[in-house]
Amino acid sequence: MTTNNAFTEVIENLHFSLDHKMKTATLLPKMNEHYSGDIILPEKVKDNNGVEYSVIALEDSCFENCNGLTSIDIPSSVTSLGDHCFYNCNGLTCIKVPSSVTSLGRGCISSCHSLTSIEIPSSVISLGDHCFEGCSGLTSIEIPSSVTSLGWSCFAGCHRLTSILIPSSITTLGGWCFRDCSGLTSIEIPSSVTSLGWGCFSGCHSLTSIKIPSSVTSLGKWCFRYCCGLKSIEITSSITSLSGWCFSGCSGLTSIKIPSSVTSLGEYCFSDCSGLTSIEIPDSITSVEEYCFSNCKDLTSIKIPSSVTSLGSYCFQKCSSLTTIDIPSSVTSLSDYCFYNCNGLTCIKIPSSVTSLGENCFRGCSGLTSIELPSSITSLGSCCFADCSGLTSIEIPSFVSSLGRMCFEDCSSLTSIKIPSSVTSLGEYCFSGCSSLTSIIIPSSVTSLGENCFMCSFNLKSIYFKGMDPKYLSEAFIPTTCRIYVLDEYLVDYKYALGTDYMYIYTWNPKE
Repeated sequence: MTTNNAFTEVIENLHFSLDHKMKTATLLPKMNEHYSGDIILPEKVKDNNGVEYSVIALEDSCFENCNGLTSIDIPSSVTSLGDHCFYNCNGLTCIKVPSSVTSLGRGCISSCHSLTSIEIPSSVISLGDHCFEGCSGLTSIEIPSSVTSLGWSCFAGCHRLTSILIPSSITTLGGWCFRDCSGLTSIEIPSSVTSLGWGCFSGCHSLTSIKIPSSVTSLGKWCFRYCCGLKSIEITSSITSLSGWCFSGCSGLTSIKIPSSVTSLGEYCFSDCSGLTSIEIPDSITSVEEYCFSNCKDLTSIKIPSSVTSLGSYCFQKCSSLTTIDIPSSVTSLSDYCFYNCNGLTCIKIPSSVTSLGENCFRGCSGLTSIELPSSITSLGSCCFADCSGLTSIEIPSFVSSLGRMCFEDCSSLTSIKIPSSVTSLGEYCFSGCSSLTSIIIPSSVTSLGENCFMCSFNLKSIYFKGMDPKYLSEAFIPTTCRIYVLDEYLVDYKYALGTDYMYIYTWNPKE
């Protein structure tokens, strides 16, 4: 087949693209089948007319999926190995890269599971993305000082790689560079490196310690995620931010010192650091993003500096050992699920700067017996105190206009609650499962009771209404044994609304 200057020809069972003008040859993938066995690639080949060509390159995907290929000898005339050149050559045990080659293409030697070692010549200046990814048999590799960059996922999934020497010529470790190198126990990062890419060491389970040089200014997202063997790490003052998921899943990490140069803690930054017992947040931090300390089960205390203005959603969720926390007056709101399932939390002081509590904010805080809400609070989100089974009493501030859906659901120890006249509605399942609640006064400001508002509140003995019957009263699921007290002028309305199932409806004269 001839196209312009090039045509293909099979020479000694090898497929070549021959450029008759330049007198060069490029090895092509085998048509309709794969190369196998031990291959010695010649430096020069002759076509059917006896014209000589220099073999200079291996085409992209040249040996892709050649599982029967065991070894190959590449001549010094070759200057480049194409993308995915040896991808998934599971039988390849040995490959010698000649000193004429300057770069290894994208995924060049990836997924060569039987490859145990490879010598990279000093002529190579870059290792492409995914270059050695999935070479699970690779135990050691020496990167020459000529290499200036490691591409994305360059050594990802090299499970048996225990150590690697990064030369000082390297300035950047690409994203996911050493991801899932589960056998890697130590690594020295030279001072030439300025940044650690996304997921750079993610899943390096055997990595116990690492020193980050002062030359590094940023840690990418997922940088040390799931490094569960990591016991200690020193973060230098050159770092200005800890990106999202940076130390997520580092279950072996017991403590960490954050330098004052850091201004923000990204989302999920320390999530699932189940061994983390304490952490000091410097005054330089202005925001703690969502899920930041989520599921830090051994975290007993934490001091939030006055520089912090917001606590993200799920920030401390499932921090089951957290007993106390001091929230500074700089914080204006507690986001959704902020302290969700912090069942060890017994005391918390909410400053007067806070105006709202998000949905599920304290849900599942079963150790919380009481909480003082400042008068600045104007709204309680849905499920705000749901499943706070230890909560015995709470005073709702006078500016709250509504109690959200399931706000106090399953607060089984709640014996009393005072609803201010600012509240106009009680949400669905608001007091459902409050089995210790015996009496409650509904102010005249309330115009609606949500569906199943008092469902499973079996011990509710009396309920006092200061106004006329709220909307949907019959759907509030008030126990039929409960004594209901209403204003005299609304007695008929209540009896009509509740029906014959409710036999204990009385009048009363509240003192406003």
